[in-house]
Amino acid sequence: MEIIMKKSYKYIIETILLLASLSLCIIKNYVWLPFSNGPGNIIIRKFNFITTIPIGYGIFFPILVVIMTTILLLLQLLQILKKVKVNRNTKLILAAMNIVFIWLPVIIGMQVFNIGLVYISLLLVSYLIINFIK
Repeated sequence: MEIIMKKSYKYIIETILLLASLSLCIIKNYVWLPFSNGPGNIIIRKFNFITTIPIGYGIFFPILVVIMTTILLLLQLLQILKKVKVNRNTKLILAAMNIVFIWLPVIIGMQVFNIGLVYISLLLVSYLIINFIK
């Protein structure tokens, strides 16, 4: 069974999803970094995705998420304006890398799990699902 959606609605929904994920990255403090100030004392400091403090501690993934989402949003806007024809595989690769960049610091223990990462991931997965509807 194949779902068919008008291209203009599809592009608008994809753009809204990307804008929502980018705004969550910029406005909310969803990068939670654990710091230790002694044996057994762990302090969790919260940052947004565009601050440079995590970069200073060697965590480049949050800024890469913002860069990838911005690239996807620009490609989406160019596709809406019919300036460029973007391949679906390009969007798939960029969105998949974006999801990996969100979860990799959590998996390797550089960042603390929080619900904001789930929200951003759900928006990007929704973007991927809608991207593959004809």
